[in-house]
Amino acid sequence: MGMFLLPDSITNKLNQLLRKFWWGFNEDSSKIQWVPWDQLSSAKEKGGLGFRDLKAFNLAMLAKQSWRVIQDPTSLVSRVLKQKYFSAGEFLDAKTGVGPSFVWRSIMAGLQTLKSGLM
Repeated sequence: MGMFLLPDSITNKLNQLLRKFWWGFNEDSSKIQWVPWDQLSSAKEKGGLGFRDLKAFNLAMLAKQSWRVIQDPTSLVSRVLKQKYFSAGEFLDAKTGVGPSFVWRSIMAGLQTLKSGLM
């Protein structure tokens, strides 16, 4: 999850399995869900149990990778990505481009999340 953007179908399925496990899913019967999932997945400080939405968690981990590229431009990964994808400019201005690798598309998804929180 820290290097690749997981497809929505996988994160939705993982979230669904987490909900089923929590509610005691059984093949022949379904249990009553006493509390809405939104409330359970809210932060503990807000009265929830703090379950993570795996799609948001995946994007947060990818944003962390983007932050590492910004903070350490001399690292090997940063230099390779700069040479291949944004040699003429800065990382924050980089575009996905034509035919990018899956890793670059994932990092760009994390960069969009990171840009929304930068000041």
